[in-house]
Amino acid sequence: ALSSTDLGLAGDGSENLAVTNADLSPERTQSFELGGKIDLMQGALNLSGAVFHAKKDNARVAFDDGTSQLVGSQRVDGIEVGVSGNVTERWLMYGGYTHLRPILVDNGPVAANAGNDGNVFPQVAQDAFSLWTTYALTADLSAGGGAFYTSKVYGNAANSLYIPQWWRFDAFATYRVNRRTNLQLNVQNLADKRYYDQAFVTHYAHQAPGRAAVLTASFKY
Repeated sequence: ALSSTDLGLAGDGSENLAVTNADLSPERTQSFELGGKIDLMQGALNLSGAVFHAKKDNARVAFDDGTSQLVGSQRVDGIEVGVSGNVTERWLMYGGYTHLRPILVDNGPVAANAGNDGNVFPQVAQDAFSLWTTYALTADLSAGGGAFYTSKVYGNAANSLYIPQWWRFDAFATYRVNRRTNLQLNVQNLADKRYYDQAFVTHYAHQAPGRAAVLTASFKY
């Protein structure tokens, strides 16, 4: 959904409203969701799921004269599932998967915009997945890792610009030296994979960070 920040309204006195959008009313969204959860293993592990529907019937669209009017229609249908908790006393896991169907139902009467009717929202991944797990190898040493996935993301309403799907894998280890000192090593993007995490309307995409490792020491007094 579009917010005031999408129009450049920072709320700090520097809004620079234009006559093309100064008189617009707020956009409104109706949403419905049905979900549930179940506790397994005496409550140690939790599984959840939901289906949802959201629709906006007064979405902002541009006209030939340069003005904007709230006459568009957008819809999102989706499902999400999640897991969190202990698989065993030493094994912790949490993560989730989301599938979205974000559609520009009616993108306005201007021919250039109307040609995008039925396309996917820009800046929205239709599929996203994450899973993180940790295991206590000993009373003092734990290790774990995570997998993260995002499907193709379009940069424009015409769906002609996009960044491809990507996977990323991270890892960590933590060691308790004594009751006052802990060491932790985090490694992000283990494979040093080149991927992009944001697409733009212009022919431009933001490259995500490469492999990075951080060693942290913490002390308690």
